[in-house]
Amino acid sequence: MRVIEIDVDGGSLSGYVVDAGEVNLGNYLDDHTPLADQIMEALREHREVVALLRNLEVDEVVRGQGIGTALVEQFLEEAERLGATSFLLISDEQESQAEGFDLSRWYESFGFEPTVGTEQGPIMVMPDSLAVQLRLLAENVSPAKPCSRMSM
Repeated sequence: MRVIEIDVDGGSLSGYVVDAGEVNLGNYLDDHTPLADQIMEALREHREVVALLRNLEVDEVVRGQGIGTALVEQFLEEAERLGATSFLLISDEQESQAEGFDLSRWYESFGFEPTVGTEQGPIMVMPDSLAVQLRLLAENVSPAKPCSRMSM
């Protein structure tokens, strides 16, 4: 596991890069979806190296100033440098956001696609081919909460 921690004035981001077979990733998914085993199998099948964005925080007083964007861009660059072939996060729509701010749509602006729904919000992934596979998985297994935005 290769940890990525980024701290700047007004915000921070944490995540890591792991091979798809790593227990840490499976445990994280287990905490959020009953489809964890199937998602892990799909990732292992393609021998993905997964970058998991676990936590992004931007201080309320500086929101809207590009700090979150800079943190995510830096995370994506660092994860690619560490060999990531796919990217995963949970868009935590339960967290407070600035009025009118749509967190999932914001993540979509980086290329993330919503897939499997969770209590917190959708599991979002890149690349698109992985997103399509996970959506199909969710449709076929169907115990998961449906994702509100599924465009194929």
